[in-house]
Amino acid sequence: MIWKRIVDFGFHLLYNHFAWSYDIVSWSVSLGEWRKWQLASLEFVQGPAVLEIAHGPGHMLLELQKRGMAVTALDLSPAMSRLAQARLKRSGQDGSVSLLRCQIPDMPFAAETFDSVLSQFPTNFIFRVETLQALNQLLKPGGRLVILPEGHLTGNGPIRTIIHWMFVITGQTTGNQKADLAEREIDLFWADVEKMMQACGFTVSLERVQLEKSEATVIVAKKSGRG
Repeated sequence: MIWKRIVDFGFHLLYNHFAWSYDIVSWSVSLGEWRKWQLASLEFVQGPAVLEIAHGPGHMLLELQKRGMAVTALDLSPAMSRLAQARLKRSGQDGSVSLLRCQIPDMPFAAETFDSVLSQFPTNFIFRVETLQALNQLLKPGGRLVILPEGHLTGNGPIRTIIHWMFVITGQTTGNQKADLAEREIDLFWADVEKMMQACGFTVSLERVQLEKSEATVIVAKKSGRG
């Protein structure tokens, strides 16, 4: 419990006081694969109206615009909002994306507003029933909730072992690299997630995107009209 509090406090600092270091940290812990994982999840987003939850420093806001999407974004961190706004301004896109700071239950949108909702590397709030129900309501019939919960390096080597250990101690992946036990733990976790999402009105598929040096996991949840 104490270790979890320390880890949670560390993430709080990263997303707020040390938000300026987010890109450096994410690049370092993924050996440069972080952005590739993010771009992989965009292939499952349908438009044109897209809401990004927890947008962070705003890289994907510009990528979504390049793909012809009409983008709205939400993040609770004032520091991340400032970074995203500055990035949009440097690109000449300030004013073209609506950036909001509010809790998900307080989002000022009508039902069936968005074609897709995107969330990349969110904390555990995304798997709460109240969150899933709220996001389901915001989606148009047949709309998609696309979640990128994790990416991991493939292959061996001392640097990858150290990075895997860092993900383990922060609770972001299983501690057993030996496949049998690890796979069972992962399968049970995703089975629970799928049941929860189905109960909230989604039809769920789990996509494993293979990249040259890594693999990204993407949850694609289609609004099914049930729940």
